[in-house]
Amino acid sequence: MYKIRAASKQDIKTIFFLCTKLWHEHKEVDPRFDLGKQFQKIHWKWLKTAAKNRNALILVAEKNNQIVGTGAAVIAENSSWHSGKYGYIRDVYILPDHRRQGLATAIVERLINWLNEQDIPKIELVALVANQEAIRFWSDKQFKPLYTIYQRQLDNQP
Repeated sequence: MYKIRAASKQDIKTIFFLCTKLWHEHKEVDPRFDLGKQFQKIHWKWLKTAAKNRNALILVAEKNNQIVGTGAAVIAENSSWHSGKYGYIRDVYILPDHRRQGLATAIVERLINWLNEQDIPKIELVALVANQEAIRFWSDKQFKPLYTIYQRQLDNQP
């Protein structure tokens, strides 16, 4: 039986491992997705900070006391294209052997409920355009595209 619970400080290493697997899967879908070592350091620091932050919620899915999935929500405020507070869902990942069990849906519903309890009026997230499975998942959860980020690689990079 699966259990969804709030992450603890002791879970951070496992969550980081799952996020690393997520990034590798993103890169398989689109080779341009390469965040590099610096991003890993930044994300490690973010996880450690978010685990203690009351404006963030990190959840884990576990089976037999083993973490098999994760997802996070953050309350953000006043970005370059927002005024006021908004929610941001990130790092939703389930190990392949545990997919199609409703875990991602359960995590996302808990995150949405938490953001709703915090009186957050809207939620955003990022999904790779090439990841059609993710696009379908988020569309099924009533998320709609808002803007598109375009990217161009320049020749000056090794």
